[in-house]
Amino acid sequence: MEKEDYMLTDIITLLTTEIAKIEEKTITGSRFSELTGKQMHYLEVISNLDNPNLSELAIELNLSKPSITAIIDKFEEKGFIRKVKSDEDRRVSHIHMAERGKEIEKVHSKIHMRISNMFTSKLTEGELKSLINLLRKIVD
Repeated sequence: MEKEDYMLTDIITLLTTEIAKIEEKTITGSRFSELTGKQMHYLEVISNLDNPNLSELAIELNLSKPSITAIIDKFEEKGFIRKVKSDEDRRVSHIHMAERGKEIEKVHSKIHMRISNMFTSKLTEGELKSLINLLRKIVD
């Protein structure tokens, strides 16, 4: 298939594959090789939500509360997060990033930079601006 013949779905598949390779290579080369890309995403969401409780995280990740509890328990065992009881309601725990979890944020930032470089290394400044505008239109 010629490059010009790629359909949008083909391009999305190729990009997804390339991004997965970048994630895998970066994670494997770090001291967090036991994490999957999905787990890295979960930790990023926890960090971005700024100490969410389990219900808030379940809603954001579109997962059941029992699934979130299992994920959080594993993260806590591995030292990525810590649960802190709420001052207002002791039945509620907030999820805080532990030091090890904060280190993951640096690895995840490196992944994002490598993905960004995949585009910036092959596009002109004008093409990049156009791409950014088009992608904004899709995500907004």
